[in-house]
Amino acid sequence: MLKGRWGYESCLAVDSVGRGGGLALLWSEKIMVTILSHSSHHIDVRISTEGQIENFRMVMQECGFYDLPVSSPRLTWCRGSGENAMFERLDRVLVSHE
Repeated sequence: MLKGRWGYESCLAVDSVGRGGGLALLWSEKIMVTILSHSSHHIDVRISTEGQIENFRMVMQECGFYDLPVSSPRLTWCRGSGENAMFERLDRVLVSHE
């Protein structure tokens, strides 16, 4: 199986419909993936990498980096509308005092 050959421990595969297509999502056990839904056209997941985020914050602190304050809307990406809207901040700039 490709997941082992490529170095991933987990996989979700959606079979093709007819002659073509099919989807696959492969991930390492170091990343927590929650499958929200899938079909022959999409795989929707929630990814949690809390350990990696904490390591990133620790490096930021040790190097004296901090987020450059934003002057535009804080959340730079939107998907959906109404009660189902999801907003995220995708861009980030790190600076130091030096």
